[in-house]
Order: sequence, then C-alpha cells, then structure tokens
Amino acid sequence: MNNLSNERSEAGDLDGALSAIEEAVPYYRERAASDPAAFTASLAGSLNNLSGRRLEAGDQDGALSAIEEAVGLHRELASGDPAAYASDLAASSNLMADQLAEAGHEDRAVDAWDQSRASIAVPQFRASITAATAAWLVRRGDRAQAEVRIRQAVDEALDSAVAEQVADGASGATDFAVGESRRYLRSVAMSMSPVPEGLPSWVSGPINELDLELVRAWADSRTWSEGATALREHSTVVTGPSLSETLATLLMLHPGDQRLTGLAAIHKDIVERGLSSVLEDLTTQDELQTLIDDWINTDTWTTSLTYLSAHVERLCTNEVVKRLAALQTPTALQHAAILTLWATTTPQQVEELLADASTAGDLALAAVEAGNLERVHLLTLANPHTLALAGTGPLLQAVLLLAAGDQDRAAAAATTAAETATADQHRAHIARLEGLADHAEAIGGGAVGVTALIDAYAASISSTPQGDAETGPSRTPLTPDE
Repeated sequence: MNNLSNERSEAGDLDGALSAIEEAVPYYRERAASDPAAFTASLAGSLNNLSGRRLEAGDQDGALSAIEEAVGLHRELASGDPAAYASDLAASSNLMADQLAEAGHEDRAVDAWDQSRASIAVPQFRASITAATAAWLVRRGDRAQAEVRIRQAVDEALDSAVAEQVADGASGATDFAVGESRRYLRSVAMSMSPVPEGLPSWVSGPINELDLELVRAWADSRTWSEGATALREHSTVVTGPSLSETLATLLMLHPGDQRLTGLAAIHKDIVERGLSSVLEDLTTQDELQTLIDDWINTDTWTTSLTYLSAHVERLCTNEVVKRLAALQTPTALQHAAILTLWATTTPQQVEELLADASTAGDLALAAVEAGNLERVHLLTLANPHTLALAGTGPLLQAVLLLAAGDQDRAAAAATTAAETATADQHRAHIARLEGLADHAEAIGGGAVGVTALIDAYAASISSTPQGDAETGPSRTPLTPDE
C-alpha cells in the first residue's frame, strides 16, 4: 500500500494516494504491536508517507501529528541500532522540522533536531543527525548556527567511542555506517558557500581527480597483474605529491575498505623504496600465492603431494607456513601442518597418514609417548579425522587439552577415550600415557597433570563393558576437500 500511495501521488491522484496510505498505517500498526522488531520500521515509514499525503491534501495538523509519531518511532529504532536507522531518523526529523518551521514554530523545530540527536548515544552515528541539522539550518538561512553544528558533527565523527556503546544484538558499529555518516557530513560541509574554514581536510579539502582515477583503476583490478598495470599506467600519480593525502581522506570516508588500505600500504612502500622495487617484490609474492592456491586446490592427496614434491623448495618454507597459519581456516591450517610434517616425515608416510586416519593416529600416539606434543597437534591438523577415531581420538584430545592447561576438559576427554576404547587399546593407551609422564615438563600441570589424566582414564576402564567397543572407523581416504 505504501508503493501504491506513492504511485497514485506521482500520477496526480492525491485522494487515492491518501486513501491507500491510510489503509497501510493501521495494517502496520497492528503488526508492530504483535511483532515490534519486524514491523516498527515499516510503521514509521508508513507514517512518514501519511504525513506527506496529508500535507498534499492541505491537512497540516494531521500531517504534523503523523510525522511526530514517525520521528518518535525512528528515535527508538536509532537508539537501539544507530548503524541501521540513523539515516531514517535524519530524514523523518527533517520533515518534522520543516512542518514545525512552516507553522511558525522555529524554536520547536530546532528542539526536535536536538531530541533526535540525543536519542543516539554513539557519537560517530550521531554525527549524521548533527550534519543533517546543519543542512536544515543552511536552508533556513541560519549560517552561523549551521557552522556551529557542522563543527560539532566533525567532533562527533572523530570520537573513538563506537562499538562498546552499541546495544547487544544491534547491527553494530559497522565501518560502512560510520563511513556513510562521514561522507554525508562532508557533502553538507562542501555544499555550504563558502565552505567553513578550519575544518579537517577529509571534510572540506579537495580530492585530486587524477588520484581518484588511480584509485578507481586499482579498485577495478581483480588480479595482482591488473593492479600492477594500474600502478604502472598511473606512475606519475603514484609518485606524485598529492596521493598520500588523497588516500588518507578516502580512508576516513571509507573506513575498513581493504582495497584502499592495501593501496595505501603499497604507496607508502613505494615512497620509501621506489615503484620498480616494490612492484618486483609484490610480483614475486603474488607468484608465490598463486603457487600456494594451486596446491591447496588440488583434487586428491596424491595430486597434492605430487605438486608439493615438484615445488618443495618454494612451498616448504617458514614464510609459506606462516602465511597459511595466519588465515586460520581449517584447509589452510591443514596444509601448514603438512608442510611442517614434510621436514620430519617421509613423503610415503605423509601420504599414508593423509589417506588413513588410523595411520595418523598411530603416529600421534607414538608422539604422545615421546612427549612431542607439537607433532601430535600437527598430525591432528593434517588429518582431522584422527580425532574421530574411537578410543584414540578422545585420548589425543585429552593430551592436547592438558597441554593447553584445561585439566577438567582433559579429564572428561580421557574418560570418553576409555569408554570407547577396546581392551587392547586400554593397555596401549596406558603405556603411551606412562611414557608421556617421563616428559611431564612438556605438559600443563607437569607430572601431577599427567598422573591425574592416567587416573581419570584408568578409573573409567573398570566401568566400561568390554567386547562391544568399535575398533575404529573405516579407513576411508581423506580428500583435500574433506
């Protein structure tokens, strides 16, 4: 009905437009009463439209009543989630202030703006309402107060208190919303003639068009090769005097933009070392990343290890391991573990432990007995199915938890290990743990911690029925995608 009302208004059917929106408001009011989270915003929007339609019909009192209710709802919404609703509050507050001023209530109009500002606790989001107030004051001819408000908006936009002031469950202090607020502030300041003096450059300073051409070309690039071409084609801009300030301005207006952040870092490096040197180094880095990506994306472990063997000198380096580990994804961590194991494990063993969780489990148990818990961790990363092995998996989890200092969860995992292990596994596991006790300095809690783990395991054996436990999962090959 909102859309129908707008269509009728655009077609000149004012009575039909008013009729349609008068049907929509009760509809949304009823639903907002039963489900405020889902329908309050729709009700506020309908009231905005109702106010406009009543104005068109000459009902100023009715229009003001509707917009006052809309503003009240938008204040509530913006108070809870300013990132999502500050712009809606600015729009409805502007309509309300216009109507109050046209009715001769200029002071009430300014007060309405202040109340809308006060409803938002987070300064960086409040800045958009303050800037909207400035824009409204400019239109009303109050240049002096508009300047006061625009400077106030700048202070708010630079305030560091954001995320901690946003209510739990709200959209949060998103970089996009903060940037949107700052960009609007700049547009208001730049529309004032003359532009107020003494404002930060990101608010009122010019932005070099040639710099913007480079930024656009960089943003449009989808590969490093395209990005490098953009830098070369705009080499005079890259080495020019204004790009640093332009990038600083754009980062203020688009906080969190990874493309801009990357370009700014590259430009800083270029200023220090020169364009050719930086491009050469980055091209080498890109070639290495392509090599890593191609390796990770192989279809089978046989293909993966063949690829690794062919490029072992470039892939088996600390740099590649750190790069993969920094990604903190299961696939990246798995491949980082494989590279680390490659240095101390034969290629045949690596292929076997990747294809067979039981093989990985046996190697991990041997590492437990030797007190080499780093190797235990690497093996379980390389083949995560190891942790699903009946008996063995929970025992490995218990040891890793103990190493991390979580003795309570370690004891619980040891109990699970005993309950799911076979009689033969019980004897082997106890022997492994006793071997670990000889290397207790590698474990959180030392010898006491290992002893407690053995006790928890042994205590569960007597209460575990024998003969029914599975010997372990089937030896299904693990592919790189699993």
